[in-house]
Amino acid sequence: MPLAIAGCSNSKPQPAQKPAEKPPEATPIKTGAVEITARRDRSKTDTTKVVAWVIRAKTADASLSLGGEGVGPTKLHGIEGDVYTEDGLVGSRFSADEGFADPTTRKLEISGHVRVVSLPNNDQRLNLVLTADQIKWMDDRGLIAAEGNVKVQTDVWTMGPSGVQWATPDLATMGSPDQFP
Repeated sequence: MPLAIAGCSNSKPQPAQKPAEKPPEATPIKTGAVEITARRDRSKTDTTKVVAWVIRAKTADASLSLGGEGVGPTKLHGIEGDVYTEDGLVGSRFSADEGFADPTTRKLEISGHVRVVSLPNNDQRLNLVLTADQIKWMDDRGLIAAEGNVKVQTDVWTMGPSGVQWATPDLATMGSPDQFP
């Protein structure tokens, strides 16, 4: 049985197609002590950059991209740090076993023996201690979200445990999420 093959041929040779370029792979790196600072706009109408938070860790696991992106999100171990008010003052200090920080997106999550202590920036505030399973920085609101076994205490009283509490960086205002606009 005869076989017929028909087709069109272009007389010009076609250039070889290059395979799609893969972005450079991130290289995992382990570090010793590290400090990361995240900055944000002072307010929705004032784009002056102010410090949102600073985190220090005994060790870190980061990813380094040689393709121009620099250091990416970083897993941190043995953490302590500061959360700043809109006025540029340290509102509270925190500590935790581990966490995740990305200064570009200002994402901050800490967990494991989380402790946040308010710093009195005026004479009228009690020193507050907030403990929780996990804390997340809500950059769009400029608030701390505490989740899991949340307790707040002073020398005089204790509140909790509760599931979730939101708070300002200085812990001066706190409550359930429905209490915040």
